[in-house]
Amino acid sequence: MSGKRPFRVIVVGAGIGGLTLSNALQRAGIDHVVLEKHRQVVYPSGASIGVWPNGSRLLSQLGCLELAKGVCAPMKTSLNRTSDGKVITVSKLFDEIIKRHGYEYLLLERQEFVRALYDGLPSKEPVKTECAVTDIIESEHGVRVLLDNGSSEDGDIVVGSDGVASSVRRMMWDKANSVAPNSIGTAEMRALKTRYKCLVGLSPSIPGFPTGIMAVVHHDGFSFLLFTQPEKTFFFVFIHLDTTYYWPLFPKYTKQDAEREASKLLNFPVHDGVVFGDIWEKRLRGELVNIEEGIAGRWHSGRIVLLGDAVHKFTPNTAFGGNSAMDSAATLANLLRQKLVNSPDGLSSHPGQSELSAIFQSYQEKRQSPVRYIGWFSTLMTRVAACENALFKFMAIRVFPLASDALVADMFAWQVKRGVKLDYVPLVDAPRGTVKFDDDRGEESEFMSKDTMFWFTGMAVVCWAVSMFVLSREKAQL
Repeated sequence: MSGKRPFRVIVVGAGIGGLTLSNALQRAGIDHVVLEKHRQVVYPSGASIGVWPNGSRLLSQLGCLELAKGVCAPMKTSLNRTSDGKVITVSKLFDEIIKRHGYEYLLLERQEFVRALYDGLPSKEPVKTECAVTDIIESEHGVRVLLDNGSSEDGDIVVGSDGVASSVRRMMWDKANSVAPNSIGTAEMRALKTRYKCLVGLSPSIPGFPTGIMAVVHHDGFSFLLFTQPEKTFFFVFIHLDTTYYWPLFPKYTKQDAEREASKLLNFPVHDGVVFGDIWEKRLRGELVNIEEGIAGRWHSGRIVLLGDAVHKFTPNTAFGGNSAMDSAATLANLLRQKLVNSPDGLSSHPGQSELSAIFQSYQEKRQSPVRYIGWFSTLMTRVAACENALFKFMAIRVFPLASDALVADMFAWQVKRGVKLDYVPLVDAPRGTVKFDDDRGEESEFMSKDTMFWFTGMAVVCWAVSMFVLSREKAQL
């Protein structure tokens, strides 16, 4: 299957990770195809996506940043409220983010962000729709992907960027176990779990709810998270489940389930003079979904490697999911290009299995530490916001409001500064903030004052202790 063709990547999934990778591969001159099972690349799905400065920096390299900024307004204020509507925190967090990183935090509809990535492609020719993968056949010299329309695609590697319910991941597990029985065990498959369900969607803008607001409302066992943009209000209601569910035994929810859940929440205040019912009853779309979370221990096998939600899935409270998929795509693109350009045949080289495995393992090792931190931090923020127990409620209502805007921005900067850029595309007129990205220094940068470090360390220890206590209780129930 190798022939006299150039090295070729088969990307499965034209979501955020897949389109970021296609943008990166095109700018590296690496041949590839992107297979999307839906009829269209851009379609209504989910609600909003937040783009942190590390994501904006990469978008700038890809020529997509202005496309994304053109469909959203700047975020201004973050508000936290108790269940009775009392404001406990008013934060200018978004201004602090700009001070640290130069780039602003973007908040836009998910499909508009996908559109920006798609429209920013140098060529749309590699993207093929209505191409669902039915099988992957590996050989010594390459891989063939079979599609449900009867056609196939040949290449050197397959990148599974097809979401949390990844079919590529399932095929990779099956193939790994067929070669080495039980190499992918139950623990690996059960790494993906759900402890929350979520009412998610968007409505038109609501009178009395200004643009550029992020609002968090704490309740016992659930929380509201809302973002306002011109003509749109995005909403998430995170609801704690009595039982932790593990892949593949996740609940399935209907429209009736969503209506029933929403009916319990209609009269709760989410802003001054605004209750959730004002938003839900005017919704453009809304659904009840699982909030999956988990990080795989095995990111690759054979000629298959996973990307984005297929391998690292977080609760969305911190909005690092899409950004992490982009960082992972950039990391993989950098490593593939480095290998090819340093080979005698350049982009027409065909690394063998051992070389590919080394690339994939390096990719996993580079990304594993950042995504583990994000996973821990995102889960913590979800539980604190929903006041999951008395300790988390104390943190939400009594501890976190004591933190300054600068401290909160520093907590997020700890992750943002570890963002990944393409090492073969120049950054033109990149804005600068007080916190340097690690790859601009070649090492982790120091940016916290002694007072901030004291607060950060103290809060981290408390958060870690609480999360470990809850985790131990969950394990005891398995």
